[in-house]
Amino acid sequence: MISEEVKYHIKPFLKKKGYNLSSIANGMGMSFQRFDHHIKIREDLSYNFALKLAKHIDIKLDDLMKAVTI
Repeated sequence: MISEEVKYHIKPFLKKKGYNLSSIANGMGMSFQRFDHHIKIREDLSYNFALKLAKHIDIKLDDLMKAVTI
């Protein structure tokens, strides 16, 4: 059985919703560079980062994951 790798891309979702990326990074207590690293296309999205982001933007983690899966 062949499994497809799941990829996540958070940046377009946040931009589409009108979030200020620098403000989110600051609010999550990280530099913009580190934050930007996490929101680019990834195959290995950190659970802790995703959970913290979901809480920060007030969205359910499951809904965030569905919205950013490509």
